[in-house]
Amino acid sequence: MTAAAFLQFLNQLLYLAVTVAVIVQAIKRPRRTSINKALFFTSLALILEASALSSELGLVLPPVVALGLAALLFGLPYIQLRLLDDFVGVGTWTSY
Repeated sequence: MTAAAFLQFLNQLLYLAVTVAVIVQAIKRPRRTSINKALFFTSLALILEASALSSELGLVLPPVVALGLAALLFGLPYIQLRLLDDFVGVGTWTSY
């Protein structure tokens, strides 16, 4: 294992730990802000881990999984607007 691969592994492990912590917080205190944070981090974690696993193992993702990941990727701006609306306030014509 090279140093770059090891640092990438540590980075993915840290991101998964943050995602799990945010999900646990959303389960303990189900507020709109915590749920939106959990949606954001979970969708990013699913996209990153599925792509990393498929590239590391040399697997081809089934079309249904690839379509789901694409839907998550295209939904990220909407999730970000929901999260931004929790903290700042976004016009209704922009976020809905």
